[in-house]
Amino acid sequence: MLSCLKNRTALESLKGQLVLCDTKTDGGGWIIIQRRIKGDVEFANKTWAQYRDGFGSFDGDLWIGNAVIRKLTVAGYTDMRVDMKWKGHTYYATYKNYKVEDEANFYRLTYNGFRGSTRLDDMMGSIGMPFSTVDVRSIRCTLWYGRTGWWWRTLDRWCGSVNLNGIWAETAYGQESTGTPLPM
Repeated sequence: MLSCLKNRTALESLKGQLVLCDTKTDGGGWIIIQRRIKGDVEFANKTWAQYRDGFGSFDGDLWIGNAVIRKLTVAGYTDMRVDMKWKGHTYYATYKNYKVEDEANFYRLTYNGFRGSTRLDDMMGSIGMPFSTVDVRSIRCTLWYGRTGWWWRTLDRWCGSVNLNGIWAETAYGQESTGTPLPM
């Protein structure tokens, strides 16, 4: 069984899949499924297969892959924490019962139990939504929000209010820059 305990090394194995562990934040024990700290990996224009299988590296930015996220949630890793820095401020959000369905169900996202340093649960629009990429599912939202994969709301004209895989920027959405991911 995979474990990211406080005293464990940073890398563990999940049936041959290496994962990166955060052993410090909020008591440690977090498996990192997405990291954007350097801007060295482009999250835009990735296909369904790339988001399914993962991309990036342990010493830079990464997306662990929806197939691995699914395996983790099936194995009982159902707490998720998001940490973000933007314009000199640090924000966090935690979610309970975070689950991703299988690929046949487009890695549909569910969770409950939001707690965080923000007033609102910006991911709420993603509850029950299937994952979309430039080549599969909600192409309209994917194109509108930086050509990145995400759990876009597809029930109406509103795509959602968060895209943690979005354009790497410190300035207004869509302007080229380097920095931290811009909240939507």
